[in-house]
Amino acid sequence: REWRAQEDDWQTTFRKVEKKYGYDTYGGNCHMVPNHAVIVLALLYGDDDFQKSLMVANTAGWDTDCNSGNVGCLMGIKNGLAGIDKGPDWRGPVADRMFLPTADGGRCITDAARETYEIVNVGRGLAGQAPVLPKEGARFHFALPGSVQGFRCEDSVESRGVVAVANEEFFPAHANDRDRCLALHYRGVAPGRAGRVGTATFIPPDAFKMTGYGVVASPTLYPGQIVYARLLAGGSNRQAATVGLYVRVYGANDELELVRGPARMLAPGAEATLDFRVPDTDGRPVCEVGVEIGGESGAGTVYLDRLSWDGAPDVTLGRPREAGGSAWRRAWVNAADHFQEPWDVPGLVYRVTQDEGTGLVLQGESEWRDYTVSTRMRPHMADAIGVVVNARGLFRYVALVLTPDNKARLVARHDAEEIVLAEQPVAWELDRVYEVSITSGRDGTVTAQVDGGGGLSGTVAPDRARGAVGLLARVGRCEFGAVRVTPYTEGG
Repeated sequence: REWRAQEDDWQTTFRKVEKKYGYDTYGGNCHMVPNHAVIVLALLYGDDDFQKSLMVANTAGWDTDCNSGNVGCLMGIKNGLAGIDKGPDWRGPVADRMFLPTADGGRCITDAARETYEIVNVGRGLAGQAPVLPKEGARFHFALPGSVQGFRCEDSVESRGVVAVANEEFFPAHANDRDRCLALHYRGVAPGRAGRVGTATFIPPDAFKMTGYGVVASPTLYPGQIVYARLLAGGSNRQAATVGLYVRVYGANDELELVRGPARMLAPGAEATLDFRVPDTDGRPVCEVGVEIGGESGAGTVYLDRLSWDGAPDVTLGRPREAGGSAWRRAWVNAADHFQEPWDVPGLVYRVTQDEGTGLVLQGESEWRDYTVSTRMRPHMADAIGVVVNARGLFRYVALVLTPDNKARLVARHDAEEIVLAEQPVAWELDRVYEVSITSGRDGTVTAQVDGGGGLSGTVAPDRARGAVGLLARVGRCEFGAVRVTPYTEGG
């Protein structure tokens, strides 16, 4: 601050920063003291302007990603969206998209609006208040000003009919229907020339081969789940619009394949809710969901009011029949020392080897409820082998575990605590293949079976009866078959 009071040229002051606080003084990999100095420098010389503050931080050099990110965050908190939108279009190219790579893989592919409500509702929960859930809790609701929640126009040879997406109010004259929507402005839509707008549900192609900071994620959408969307046609459209839902899947050799749902005709001013049950994809992950405007729609506007999906998946997580590509294995969050395909064990799909402690590979979302997981397990010189449900990270899960002391145990792990819910004798045999299943009910009831024998059962708190699925290996090598996840209904 003293240097700023003495000098109006930020570059002159930066040379002072470099001399006193440089990386030659504070060694290591991007030490926080030089970084902190650049952040303070940008805030002092940025004249309370988002663009200028970022210019100073970025032009100074050094650790530009972290420093510019922190400066942008602080300026956003201080001056809000108005400060960000005052200059060039910073938000448009990003389109709210966010990656949050953690062991909770279903949280990775997300967007700024979704995370805003997550943080707000954590605060409301701590204050004893009910959560805020726009549009009945829809995943994509566009309720915040300017939010597009990751949706972008597809730019391909056969799909250039949608020319813009924008967050707008629909039916502004009707007080009860003054919600924000995603406006899809299209033109030139004709047979062979559709318009598609989509958002990522798994690692998108432009990030799939990212080096350095790799993306660790699970898909957010799976076969068997039902996608629904509320769509409204602009009243000034000159003709009806043909609209439908679609998903994209990583196919053979990780090439994208388009899978369409049923389409509907929307007359000008009409509205419709579309449902689309995602079909079996042969183990290939779903990487995008979106809206297609096709047929002879011409030009006009369709408003996407909301889009979401629900229900447990009905999916087999295994090696696709058509060889080629790695997306199906990348869909697992690998928290084990070694995770690979077993080349020497016919009929099994995954090998998990753990050098020390417990290794997990996980897939799914933390909100999965009411499902059954079944697979085949083959222990080989291991301290334990297991299948996991209700996983929300590496230290919160329920597992059916087999151990060399000839026991099958149903265990619940919550942070540092692991309790045995139930156990029964099961012979431990080297390289024997066991048929296992475990069911998690919404009420907290968990049941499990080994080779179709008498079941183990226990209960957990209902708020813990949700989460991803996984495979477990403890100090040793274990093989597993394809993992089948199916919806569970009580009594069915």
